[in-house]
Amino acid sequence: MRAVIVSTILAASPACAFAQDAPLDRCTTLSFAPLDVNVPACTALIEADGIRDPGMLATLLAARAEAYEFALTYRGEHKVNPDKLLAAALADLDRAVGIDPRHHMARGDILFRLSRFEDAAASFTSAIAAAPADAPSLLERRSMARAAANDTKGAIDDLTAAIRLATRDADRVRLLLQRGPLREAAGDTARAISDYQAAARLDPNRRGPREALARLGADAG
Repeated sequence: MRAVIVSTILAASPACAFAQDAPLDRCTTLSFAPLDVNVPACTALIEADGIRDPGMLATLLAARAEAYEFALTYRGEHKVNPDKLLAAALADLDRAVGIDPRHHMARGDILFRLSRFEDAAASFTSAIAAAPADAPSLLERRSMARAAANDTKGAIDDLTAAIRLATRDADRVRLLLQRGPLREAAGDTARAISDYQAAARLDPNRRGPREALARLGADAG
């Protein structure tokens, strides 16, 4: 998603002085030393006087946020505080979405990692409005946030919408196997069985649906 936004903005801003600069590459291309390379490169560009394109600023903020998040996985020799890294990423994305709401997906992901599930769901809702083409992925993300926030009905509704939009059987199976347990949790065993049966038909070799059906005393249908 961020790569698409970067390329779109660069294509629309040929006059941007940073478009061909190495600092931009260091900022927007994740390395395995993000705190040494990506973050300083992004910060230098963000604080530079030459940026006049708001979209470019939003892209740089989102890139730095991703570098902060990436540092959670690759810490190297750095002694990092995960909460501070996520807070820094969120602060950048709070600024970025004020310029370009397409960055709400990344913001929702950070909020989810911070266990702010209702806020994450709201951010994914904004992302769906900003990028309808990404709705299937965003609906799945929002369903997870809503489920974590104990909004089981909302999570089921999101998965139902995502299944309707899915174009690949593999995606439908994954979504059905998320909706089935939620329906079980809601006491709707019959519909949960229907989900597992549908998943079993789409992917007969997958063990998950068959095991769920056996646990519920049902066959593949």
